[in-house]
Amino acid sequence: MKPRSVLRRGALAAALTVAAGLGVSGEAQADIYSYVDDQGIVHFSSNPKGDGRYSLYMKSAPRREKRSKFTGTPVAPSDKSIERFTRYDKWIRQAATLYQIPRSWCARSSRSRATTTPAPSPARAPKG
Repeated sequence: MKPRSVLRRGALAAALTVAAGLGVSGEAQADIYSYVDDQGIVHFSSNPKGDGRYSLYMKSAPRREKRSKFTGTPVAPSDKSIERFTRYDKWIRQAATLYQIPRSWCARSSRSRATTTPAPSPARAPKG
C-alpha cells in the first residue's frame, strides 16, 4: 500500500471519528477525585469505589434542567376572519403550476392542512 493512501485513510478515519463525536456528544458531569501515592504519582478518578485514599479534587456543576426555548406568553391569533383559511390558496396554486407539482400534493387550502388529511399518492403508469 502506498504511504499516501495510508495517510488519507487515517485522516478520513480521524475526520469521521470527530464528526461522529460531535454528532452524539452530550453533557457530561462527574466529580473528580485524586490522591498522591508513596512515589509521588498523582492518580485521578471519577469513581473512587470506596477507596479512602481519594479526596474530592473538583466538584461538578449542578445539573441544569432542560427547559423549553419558548419564553413568551401564548397568544390566540388576532385575525379572527374566516378568510385566513383560504388567504394563500391563490399563491399555492401558482407555485404548483410554476414548479409543475401536482395539485393533489399541495394543500387544497389552509383548512385542509388543519385536518391533516394525507394527500393521495400519485398513480404510476404501467411500463410497456
